[in-house]
Formats: sequence, structure tokens, C-alpha cells
Amino acid sequence: RGLNLRPKPVQRPHPPLLIGGGGKRMLTLAAREADIVSVNPVTTGGTMDFQTYRAEVFAQKIEWVRAAAGERFADLELHSMLFGVIVTENQREAAQDWINQIEKMFGRPIGLSIEDVLASPYIVMGTASRKARDVPRALRCELLHNCLDDQYGKFASRCRPTGWQVSQ
Repeated sequence: RGLNLRPKPVQRPHPPLLIGGGGKRMLTLAAREADIVSVNPVTTGGTMDFQTYRAEVFAQKIEWVRAAAGERFADLELHSMLFGVIVTENQREAAQDWINQIEKMFGRPIGLSIEDVLASPYIVMGTASRKARDVPRALRCELLHNCLDDQYGKFASRCRPTGWQVSQ
């Protein structure tokens, strides 16, 4: 309060507030207070908990947000990042390659199966034309409006449904 900031925000009454998290406490706070809720995997002790990449865990997080937001849920914008966007003819092989790369990067097993990776809303793989169809499905397009991923821009114009904003 009392600060005279420049430039003044264009949005009124203020810029949209984004709060993100992966746990119930942060997502509940975000659902009650934010304009945009970012649904993320959980990090524990500074490292990624890959079990939270599972589709059923993601669905549970959306339910936490829905319950905490109550009537304002319909007005919320939900956001999530894509941690893998892979153009491939062989999804199963690409999923195993993704698992191998992540396990090498983190130096430990991540405990996800190929099926977990293929079902994860955080990872999309397939041919460019298939990804154009699958990105909205994978991200539950009625729920999530933004995708952030360096690779996403390569095919953004083909897979962005009306109303999506793609940030890079």
C-alpha cells in the first residue's frame, strides 16, 4: 500500500494473480485467492516427486481446486506446464526414452511406467497431427487454458483451441 509504481498496470482492478502448487494446501489457497491456478507436480526436499505426474493424481488436484473454489471455480483459469512435448511415430518407445533421460538426469529411478507417461497430462507425444488432437485432450482443455513449453511453439497454431493463450 502507498507505493507509486510505474508503469501502472493496464488490467483493472489489478493484473491477474497466479498462484501455483502441487500440494493440497497450496492448491486450496490458490483456489480461494488467485485468478489463475497453476496445477503442478510436487517437489519434496528440492527434488521432483514423479508419482505426482500420474493422471489420477492430477485429477485429484483438480478436485481439490474445485472443492476449495466453490462457486468461483467456473471463473478460475487453470494452468499447467508441459514437461515433455515429443514428436514421434512410436509413442511407447518415446515414453521409455523420456523415462531413461529423466532417470539419468535425476540419477535415480522415477517409478513411472510407459503407461503412466502416456497418460500423464504433463507429457504429450506423438506425430505432429496427433499432438494437435491430443494436447487438448491431455490437458483437459475445458480446464486448462495455458501451456508453457519451449517446444510447444513449433506446433502451437495447430493445437491451440479457440480461447487458449500460449505463452513462451
